[in-house]
Amino acid sequence: MRHILTLLLWGLFTASARAQITISLNPQQQFKETIPAGNYSGIAWLGGTRYAVVSDKSEHDGYFVFDIQLDSITGAILSAKNLGFYGSEKPGRDDEGIAYLPDRGTLMVSGEADNRIIEFDRQGRYTGRVTAWPDSLGHLPGNEGLEALTYCMDNRHLWTCNETAPIRLLEIDSIMRVNRVIPYKMDSATISPREDSFYTFGVPSLCALNADSLLVLEREAYVPKMKLGAFVKCKLFCYNIITSEKTLLAQWQTNMKLFDHSFANYEGMCLGPQLAGGKRVLVMVADSQNQYAGVLRDWLKTAVLVKSVATGNQQSNK
Repeated sequence: MRHILTLLLWGLFTASARAQITISLNPQQQFKETIPAGNYSGIAWLGGTRYAVVSDKSEHDGYFVFDIQLDSITGAILSAKNLGFYGSEKPGRDDEGIAYLPDRGTLMVSGEADNRIIEFDRQGRYTGRVTAWPDSLGHLPGNEGLEALTYCMDNRHLWTCNETAPIRLLEIDSIMRVNRVIPYKMDSATISPREDSFYTFGVPSLCALNADSLLVLEREAYVPKMKLGAFVKCKLFCYNIITSEKTLLAQWQTNMKLFDHSFANYEGMCLGPQLAGGKRVLVMVADSQNQYAGVLRDWLKTAVLVKSVATGNQQSNK
């Protein structure tokens, strides 16, 4: 009954692809006593307070389960705890994205090392279902392969994409066939990095709202050789699959400065439960590179989505 109610509430929230979405961001939070250092790169809501989370440095192919308690009004995180790992004996595949399929009770995990999406059951075992990046779209370079993964409950299709330009959004149907390939144009980069720095600019995460709309996270991360002055700039868009229009919902920046250690490389996001008043919460995870140098943190962040009245005009940021 609870699962049916969740599906009905989801349907009410995502009924119109033309409904205007507004968003409010909550401050990022860390739970160092209950979330061990990791390389968390993707998240999927399992229902209730449980979430499946993947790490791109896992020894074995699989996922962790987190218990995340949220404030029912603000969506702020009250507590978060890692409950353990569920996976195979196979080596990790640089697991980057994860999606939960409630109709099957299974999870799909995308790996950047082999550019395949593999299905797991709730005990962390392979089911045998798998799909791969199409050969017709060419070879994906190392560390720039399959990153994002999300599941649309409206049509039971998966969406994924490669991480860096030229970015292609792939729609995968219920029998693991590529249904559509859509070129996606990012906003312009804001800096030209020095050669001795680390820099990445791309799409680390997607989140399906309905059959016609995706949330797309664009992330620009810069780390100079001396580390101080590093930053991550995030932009969250609502992307209309039909019109190829994207609307900016929110943007934020985190930093590594002398008195500001907020640096957070957000790589995963998913819709969580319904909040009071019909709002929907978005839960995000950041990759701390295993809490690099004892300075980076495994940040979690939430945002609250509000659907307003339908509108025929969307601001385009193409």
